[in-house]
Amino acid sequence: MRNQNNSYERILQKLKERGERFLVDAELDFESKEYDVALFHVEQAVQLFLKGKSSNFWNSHTYPRVICLCPFQKKTLKRLSNLRNA
Repeated sequence: MRNQNNSYERILQKLKERGERFLVDAELDFESKEYDVALFHVEQAVQLFLKGKSSNFWNSHTYPRVICLCPFQKKTLKRLSNLRNA
């Protein structure tokens, strides 16, 4: 079980690191007046940060693998609602 928690923590750390890299890319894009690409990188950063922060409501066995942010948010809100009603 300890190895699973370690692995899960490494995944969360990678989410944070990747999110930070997307923000750096967004800043560079913005400075280069590549506004559409900058927004894309900001969106990716926000998605990774939200996945990392919302991990409090999931455990390593139930954490959803998603690409689109909207379904992920719905699943997280549903999970949070279920936890509150339990």
